[in-house]
Amino acid sequence: MTMTGLFLFLHVLGVVLWVGLAVTLPFITGPAAREENLEVAAFAYGAADRLTRSLGLGGMILTLVGGIGLMTTIGYPWFRPFPSHWLFQMQVLGILSIAVGIVYQVPLAGRLAREARASAEAGARTEGFRKYRKRHAIVGSVIGALLLIVLLLATLKP
Repeated sequence: MTMTGLFLFLHVLGVVLWVGLAVTLPFITGPAAREENLEVAAFAYGAADRLTRSLGLGGMILTLVGGIGLMTTIGYPWFRPFPSHWLFQMQVLGILSIAVGIVYQVPLAGRLAREARASAEAGARTEGFRKYRKRHAIVGSVIGALLLIVLLLATLKP
């Protein structure tokens, strides 16, 4: 396997882990937000936090490492809109998504899991839970939309 092939594999594997988690996580957190048994909800949000810290963060890092490796081995230009505008847009949106994911989404998943646990212990959903759940949904939706745009750019490139 060539270095380009290795970096392509790492990049695609990272995208699959990251996007796969982004698509499936709402199936865990959505029903958990409506769950009457707060212990079950706390478990679901704890699982979502662990998945975000393992598969999500791992996928982000693999995507970044693989992308940097591809850029280096293939010799494409870094952050130049021409001649490959699709690549420029993928670089900007991909790095923006990774930055928001690492800096905001991953820590937010931990806060939300802790608030879900506090809600279970209190016997009622706390105000912190409601606040972090709303933020988590917004940030996840923004990152998901950015990832969809990046995937479309990769698919529709000339």
